Amino acid sequence: AVPERAPTTGAAATALRVVTRRRTARGKLRALVEALNVLSEELGGAPAAEELLAALSDTLAAAQIATPHAEAAFVHAFCRDRSLLLGVEGYALTSLEVALATPPRPDDAMPVAPVPAPPTAVAA
Repeated sequence: AVPERAPTTGAAATALRVVTRRRTARGKLRALVEALNVLSEELGGAPAAEELLAALSDTLAAAQIATPHAEAAFVHAFCRDRSLLLGVEGYALTSLEVALATPPRPDDAMPVAPVPAPPTAVAA
């Protein structure tokens, strides 16, 4: 059974965008944990994993991160302290990866990338 969607305020999407501004794997993990904490609070405290993943998928769409798969791959490639991939940080990263791998449901809002303007001719 697919869990019902819980409404969110958008604070989690804002918190999730912080991941892209961090330059180290450790910084990205910390920002990701904080975003999941914000999302969990929006969901009323301690959501079930299924509810959290559904909400995280929605939050990813709302955050409109250009390359979320690259963010997750960066953490895996450059996290020198493998113990960070366990516990809370590992749960957060795994949750992100599962949300990214889950195909959107038919009623999911998909972000639309802006269409670039055509090049203009230069007068001679």
